Amino acid sequence: MANWAKSSILDTSPGSTDLMSVTLKRDYRLAVPAEVRRAIGWLKEATSKLDVLFELNEAGRVRVLDLAAALPRLQEAMAASPEDMEDLRLIYSRGSFIRDRLDLSDPVVPHLGVMAEVSQEAGATVFVRAYAGDIEIWSDAFRGAQVARAIGRQQGVIDTLREGGR
Repeated sequence: MANWAKSSILDTSPGSTDLMSVTLKRDYRLAVPAEVRRAIGWLKEATSKLDVLFELNEAGRVRVLDLAAALPRLQEAMAASPEDMEDLRLIYSRGSFIRDRLDLSDPVVPHLGVMAEVSQEAGATVFVRAYAGDIEIWSDAFRGAQVARAIGRQQGVIDTLREGGR
C-alpha cells in the first residue's frame, strides 16, 4: 500500500492526521493505523473494547465517534422530536473498537460503497484519518471526488505553478 501519511506538504493540526490507505476485508474489521490511534485522545486511552458510534455522512464517508461522549447528545436530539428520531436512526450506527481494529457495523460498508470490493479476496482499499479528534473513513471513490473538487477550486494556483516552472 502507498504511504499516504507521508505525502502531505503541510503539517496536520492536533487531533488530525493525513489520509492513510488501509485494506478492508470480508470480516468488516478495519485496522486503524497507529498514527491515527495516537492522534485521538479517547482512542489512545482505550485498554480494551470501546463502543463507538458510526455517523454515515456523505456517501463514501463515515465519521467514527466515542459512543460514551456522543450518546447523551444523540439521545437528547432524538427525544426532542419523533421525526428526527427516525432520521437519526438512519444516520447513526453502533460499533466497537477492539485493540487496533474497528469492527464495522452492517450499514457502514454499504454506505462506503465498497461491498463488491470487500467480497473479493484482495478486499477494498479505504482511507482512514484522524480529523478534529475523531476518525474518518473514506472510500477511494469519495477520495477521488474530493481531489477532483479541490483541483477545480484551485485550478488558478495549479496553472500559476505550472507557468512558473517554464
